[in-house]
Amino acid sequence: MNMFYKRLSIGAMIPWMFTLTIVFLFFFNISFDAVCFKADNTIYYKIFLVVVASLPLMYLFDFAYFREQLVRKKLLILSLVSLLITLNFVSHTSFLFSIVFGVVVLINFLYDKKIYRPQVFHWLLLIYFAVNALSLLWTKNLNEGLKLLGNISPLVYIPLFFCFFKLNESDFKLIMLMMFRLALFYAFYSVVSWIVTCNACHYAVFPWYISAESTNGFDPVYAFAFGWTNHAHPTYNGFIMLLGLAIGWYYILKREVANKAIFTELIFLIITTFLIAVFTDSRYMQLVWLIVNVSGFLYNIRNKKKLLVVSLFVFAVTAALGVYFFHTKINAFFNDPIRHSLYQAAFQSIHDNTYRGTGLGGMTQYINEDNPFFWRHVKGTPFTLKHPHNQVVGDLMQAGILGLISILSIIVYLFYLSYRKRNWLLFIAFLLFFCLMNIESPLVLVRGIFTFALVFCLMVAKPDVKTVNNRKEI
Repeated sequence: MNMFYKRLSIGAMIPWMFTLTIVFLFFFNISFDAVCFKADNTIYYKIFLVVVASLPLMYLFDFAYFREQLVRKKLLILSLVSLLITLNFVSHTSFLFSIVFGVVVLINFLYDKKIYRPQVFHWLLLIYFAVNALSLLWTKNLNEGLKLLGNISPLVYIPLFFCFFKLNESDFKLIMLMMFRLALFYAFYSVVSWIVTCNACHYAVFPWYISAESTNGFDPVYAFAFGWTNHAHPTYNGFIMLLGLAIGWYYILKREVANKAIFTELIFLIITTFLIAVFTDSRYMQLVWLIVNVSGFLYNIRNKKKLLVVSLFVFAVTAALGVYFFHTKINAFFNDPIRHSLYQAAFQSIHDNTYRGTGLGGMTQYINEDNPFFWRHVKGTPFTLKHPHNQVVGDLMQAGILGLISILSIIVYLFYLSYRKRNWLLFIAFLLFFCLMNIESPLVLVRGIFTFALVFCLMVAKPDVKTVNNRKEI
């Protein structure tokens, strides 16, 4: 009976159900314009959002460990996973569910009556927030600065929440595996959205050539794939899905872990994330997909020395040949005229305000449609750029030397912690977000701030198996 249950568990069935659904939609040419459905924003679309966001939660009840917990522990895990789900939707949803998470944490604290010492990472986030708040004293745009200060407030209260409870090893594994399953659902939603919307708009599902600019003449190409979410951005959606893929690689061979990732789930996620990276023409997803899969494979064969050496040699030769034969395309891959103009404006600002920066929100004095650097990009369209699309450059630009030191301290510490603890999962999460920091300014946007604060507060909360009580009470 137990063997029968395992064979029919949710984890075993879902990849096959998803695959059959995708095949059916493709071969029977099923069409539905998800982009227009989202644009209409009717009550039916809002119900649809609730359904697609809630469906992954059914995985929780597939975990025997979750079913055995007290109600307050279930509520804590459920609220934390729900907050993770909101990272792929509009920002105010994350603010709302962070309040729910805070209330559940408070309830948990009233029962346990324990407070845990903040970790070094928590203090670094607080220092980063304080430096940005201090720069308001000389900002060149106070209104924008106050708005941004409110945006980065999760960097203070999310770490604070984590000081009122402690995750054990089983809690951490459950939450990580839920993130893997969330990625599985998101990838499925994205491929389905792409297929049915392409069919509705008479656009080839597998076109010979894809440009990020447009598909139907109005919408960017990624809008077709992310018609299921009300916040379609290939970079941030891609981060969540590819972090989930990394978690799958991490747990795939850990036989002692209940409800671990299984091969059908991992293969499904590898293939679908590749398709999404190609369909959306996301340079970030394409690069990170390679990083995650190569490093995940190498991590799982790390104890097989001969195979590891051979694999490293093959990957190195393949990379060298790729650079040699496709150097023109690789150069075009990274050469972005708009980002070049953003860097010009940013370094003009840094030259003028070298030591203390423009102040929080002051970047708009240089990044605006009146700056000659951007004239060739405006072309009569609304100017929406507000940051240099590079986190380190943006912090130097806004908060000067102090801003640069504070963001570099966070980056160096996360790398150091992953190395000191030999924590591959933390290292991969750091590497993915570091790549993101080089093409975006995630700590300027609410979605990026919530993602950074929540994901890394979780990662550094991972219990150290060598020292069970590694978090001390106050």
